[in-house]
Amino acid sequence: MTGMSKVRFWQKDSRLVAAAGISAALVLGLWAATAVAVAAPAAWAQSPGYTRFMQDFAPGRGYPAHTGKVVEGLGLGTCLYTVAETEAATVASLNNSYRTVTEISPQSYCVGSGIAGYEGKIHKIYNYVESHTSHAPAYWGGFMLDEEPGFGFSAAQLEALNRYVASLMNPSPGVSWYFTENQPNGWYLATYNAIVEGSWLAPQVYSSSMAGAVNGECGTYGKCMNDVTFDSVGLYPWYSSGYVTGLVTGSAWHVAAWGGRLFCNLWVPV
Repeated sequence: MTGMSKVRFWQKDSRLVAAAGISAALVLGLWAATAVAVAAPAAWAQSPGYTRFMQDFAPGRGYPAHTGKVVEGLGLGTCLYTVAETEAATVASLNNSYRTVTEISPQSYCVGSGIAGYEGKIHKIYNYVESHTSHAPAYWGGFMLDEEPGFGFSAAQLEALNRYVASLMNPSPGVSWYFTENQPNGWYLATYNAIVEGSWLAPQVYSSSMAGAVNGECGTYGKCMNDVTFDSVGLYPWYSSGYVTGLVTGSAWHVAAWGGRLFCNLWVPV
């Protein structure tokens, strides 16, 4: 498989930043869900487990009730939503002092200029957010990149995009960084690891195979903090956040800048 690279890291606040060759995020961005009491094997349960949710919402729509607000920009370009809509929704959420993340799903058929086109659009959103609100350092978690094998880009191309996003976000003040909402079982483990290097992990867990891949990443490469993405409209028992996170080892995603709150990522269609 392509997409492997060697990296060195230094610590910037709570985020890992590549000194050379950060490999990026890849994701089969799908779905995430509500907490339903369904038993899961206790041996694998996240510890500490989540106490809060992030949830998607479409630009121009109402805010979800959960603590984390994920602005769903989708593919941009010729696909939903526009850069302007995504910018405006992100800034409006931040101006309400909401903990906010901006999700983008890079797709080759949405932006004709490919990865370079996405770099330009992401840079535009970044500049707009940083220049239109004073709340970004405290409340903007940055970007969440939903990079899926079926979206038309190779692992190597997505690594290049994520290196760009890392370099863009690294000097940003405060908490802002980037997540990768990957399909962990869509690649060989070494390729998945190369893709997500340096990012905050928000892997999709919609099957036991996906859970196994997340645990493999933790056991082999020591990346064990996950903002687990689950599918709120999926089939039983995968719509249960308790069941899904009960299959995953390591800890729920958290940063001190957001008060140490422990998050799980609830996907809903928008």
